[in-house]
Amino acid sequence: MATNSTALSWRSGIPLTDLTVFELYDVMELRAKVFIVEQTCIYQDLDGLDKACLHVLGTDSTTAIRAYARVLPPKTKGKYQINPMIGRVVIAPEARGSGQARVLMEKAIDVCRIHWPDLGIDIGAQAHLEKFYSSLGFRKTSEPYDEDGIMHIDMHRTP
Repeated sequence: MATNSTALSWRSGIPLTDLTVFELYDVMELRAKVFIVEQTCIYQDLDGLDKACLHVLGTDSTTAIRAYARVLPPKTKGKYQINPMIGRVVIAPEARGSGQARVLMEKAIDVCRIHWPDLGIDIGAQAHLEKFYSSLGFRKTSEPYDEDGIMHIDMHRTP
């Protein structure tokens, strides 16, 4: 059963050190549940980048995390990453189909606008979600490529 988007409470732009131990555990559990188990994608999710990221969380009335994304500040992935990036975008299976992904992305975009108003935003999107991300102002900047067994495309949103 989908969760109504108005039922989620949102926290945006949260440094890792401001997450509670339980929130961090729930984020890692959700990411593993969807990216590793559901999508059968064997990869190292804990990549060392979360420490530098700003996190966006959507929780339901039981405080369960139903939506999550991380915002990587410029240069988090190295000197050639000039724009902030939004990644690890995930909606819990029970919250899908209710507009949560759009709200989550709008929150993440707002974090980028607040912290880096003059910079664009980059994402590495699953290719089948191109239309969704395009509706949020992102434009395709690469040909499809395989990342961990799932086709992706790079996309950019201008400031």
